[in-house]
Amino acid sequence: MKQSNKLVHNKLGLQELKKLIRNDPKNAIQKLEKIYSINKNNYQFLMVMVDQYSLHGQNKRAREIALELIKLANNEKQKLNLVRTLTRLGLIKEANKMMEEGAVGQIQLQDASKILFTATQVCDWEKIRQSTEVLLDHYKSEKWNSAVETPRTHLLWCSDEKINNKVFQLFAGSQHGKSNKNIIEKIKPLSGRKIKLGYMSSDFRNHPTAQLIKGLLAAHNKEEFELIAYDTGYDDKSEMRKETLQLFDRVELLYEKNDAEAEEFLRNENLDVIIELNGLTQGARLGILKNHPVPIQIDYLGFPGSVGGGGIDYIIADSYVLPAGVDKYYSEKIIRIEKTYQANNHMNEKQLEPLSRQQLGFSSDAFIMGMFNNCNKISGPTWKTWVQILKRVPRSVLWMLVPNDVAQVNLKNSLKEEGVDPRRLIFAPRKDRLEHFQRMSVCDVMLDPWPYGGHTTTSDALYSGVPVIALEGKNFASRVSGGLLTAAGLPGLVVKSIEDYINGVVRLSNDDQLLNQIKQYLIRTKSTSSIFNNTVKARQIEQAIKIIINNRIKGLPDKSINMSYKANKS
Repeated sequence: MKQSNKLVHNKLGLQELKKLIRNDPKNAIQKLEKIYSINKNNYQFLMVMVDQYSLHGQNKRAREIALELIKLANNEKQKLNLVRTLTRLGLIKEANKMMEEGAVGQIQLQDASKILFTATQVCDWEKIRQSTEVLLDHYKSEKWNSAVETPRTHLLWCSDEKINNKVFQLFAGSQHGKSNKNIIEKIKPLSGRKIKLGYMSSDFRNHPTAQLIKGLLAAHNKEEFELIAYDTGYDDKSEMRKETLQLFDRVELLYEKNDAEAEEFLRNENLDVIIELNGLTQGARLGILKNHPVPIQIDYLGFPGSVGGGGIDYIIADSYVLPAGVDKYYSEKIIRIEKTYQANNHMNEKQLEPLSRQQLGFSSDAFIMGMFNNCNKISGPTWKTWVQILKRVPRSVLWMLVPNDVAQVNLKNSLKEEGVDPRRLIFAPRKDRLEHFQRMSVCDVMLDPWPYGGHTTTSDALYSGVPVIALEGKNFASRVSGGLLTAAGLPGLVVKSIEDYINGVVRLSNDDQLLNQIKQYLIRTKSTSSIFNNTVKARQIEQAIKIIINNRIKGLPDKSINMSYKANKS
């Protein structure tokens, strides 16, 4: 108790705060609140509190504390540190104002990623350009001494697979610790028993990962596999969470355990395989796996790329998103399933009666170009391309998922500067998933952004019978749309240049017969498409797991595995 009081009166240092949270995540918030009054003017302390409340899904309290932090940020460094936090909490106006105040003069390397995170959210092309130039110069110098970006933001602008994976390795090491692959549990002989397969995620809740994985979980062969959920996220009380967790044979809550406790728990579970669904995203607990508590550790779905090695042995992809030759950039071996790696739950979802153009306020002759990705995926070159299309197709409108207020103003002003009527940019309010599907089919075409293209949004569009125009990508994140279109039998919609992108959209706007043929093809083939066939995906993943297990039992080294679509239809 005396030591605790001493720490309180000395105002907890950053390392002490991290240790407190790391050792007792279950009671971290309660402990922080008890000493809040003494530390309420401590900038670092409040930053830690914001992060903890955010991780627990208590965003209202997180925003309250963040607004207090604005008053305490009295120098450029503190302001720029706070910019990312404010943006993440949806306090965009405040974040943009603080970015403007903090980003004075030439952008420094240590500040570039902070500015970039907010600049992408508000569609500030100039600050995006300045920040990415600083970061790219650093990477080209090959002075790889620190992780200067978060992986998700990095992928919004950089599609160089070699650079990507170096950034991921540095980030994973700094966030989750160095791995020890020498501590690998041996696999017990199967001898007729079920394979124990765990899935670990913080996103078993109202989250895109849960929505996508549901179909795969339901398709698993329960005669051969025992499925256990290892939940590292908070309970949001949603129907999505309830529906997802019901698909497992058993659910274990690791959320309130620290990494060491969760690691020991997993080690005692005697699993054969664990599939981690976060990757390098917010809420990931890869530190649990760094000492290899499960014999075979696989990463899948939540993050489009390497997770920097760590304790992960394999990642699941396909031969389009990770073609032959890229393995050398990856710390993990690759399981390639065919024809697309992306699981989804589309065929199991309810369907509402589609809405008409008139009901949604569109004229009958409008050429509706949809874009339902988040606005942070819109790069400067992407936006310029879309503006050119608006100019080339006078009856076209861009129907876009509504962004924050600052981004709305910036996008509208950009159109004005280009001589395009800003009323042709129409914002679609955010809806729940079923209502979103109800309106999507009115689109004539979906515009895919780059370099970080659509993933869930692309499969949503194809399921709704809407063609997607995509630029051929250069890394995992930028190839997903192309992979889905190829799997759908529409490789011609994947183009190699910006000029081809523009011409492709213009052609569809001028050829109603061709456009209707593509739409009818998507609707007609939906029930048989490999994109929506989770049984095939489940069988391929299960077969890959069996191959890895048998190789391990024989003492053979891990190697990348290419699965066959035709061989696994049953």
